[in-house]
Amino acid sequence: RQQAAQGTVEGRVVRVKVEAFIMSGAGGAEPARETNWFEDWSARTPYVTRHIILSIVMLWIVSLLSDFGAYLVDCPFETLMMFHLWRLFTAPFAPSGLLATLFTVLSFSQMGPRIEAMVGSTKMMVLIAKLGLAVQVIFIFTVTLIAYNPIARQPAAMGMCSAGFWTILLALITIECQQNPDQPRRLFMLPCPIQARWYPWALLALFSLIGGLRIDNVLAVCTGYLYVWGYLKRFQPDDDTMERWEESGWLSNVSNTIGYIRIGSAGSYGDLEA
Repeated sequence: RQQAAQGTVEGRVVRVKVEAFIMSGAGGAEPARETNWFEDWSARTPYVTRHIILSIVMLWIVSLLSDFGAYLVDCPFETLMMFHLWRLFTAPFAPSGLLATLFTVLSFSQMGPRIEAMVGSTKMMVLIAKLGLAVQVIFIFTVTLIAYNPIARQPAAMGMCSAGFWTILLALITIECQQNPDQPRRLFMLPCPIQARWYPWALLALFSLIGGLRIDNVLAVCTGYLYVWGYLKRFQPDDDTMERWEESGWLSNVSNTIGYIRIGSAGSYGDLEA
């Protein structure tokens, strides 16, 4: 009896060990960990696009709790007269309303990954920085000219402000459309397609009907044309310089993270080459 009981116990122990081995996976591999929606989204979204979207959303949330967003917009009076030069760089990330933020995130979620996959993350950063700064500099110059021109001065124009990521999105859309200007594109739910060459202006007209004409949005489209015509391409580092940034420069700490697309792994995207 004692031997039979001992055999039964040993059999149970062996069975438990076998079940544990099966549950853990053959070869001792750990079972796959379930991921949540944020981890899935982060894994499939390139590095620069992901961080821009997160920045826009986080700054919008912060703006609900404080007036921090007021220190990000580009108002010529504060930027020039009070020497708040950081506004030239932060204006595209200044928070807007809920619908504007949602529309920005949805639009860039489609355009950003496509462009970043073709030009690479480093070029994407250079392109975004270049377009954003160019739009704000041209905005400052235009508003100052309106305010202090010798023909009809309008000093109140110095109170105009530029804010929102659409100043960059409209420039990107303009550049993208000029690569295939004859290709038809649909403007939201409109039944008739529009030639790509006219699409940025049609989109700008729609925005103007909804929220009024904004000078910074007009200048964003114009900046896109300046880029296509080559006026902004002279202010760009070459591929060798950007590759050195990725290997041993200031980008070496992030160029190996998930979703970062190195220049050598990127494709080519015509005029969107940074």
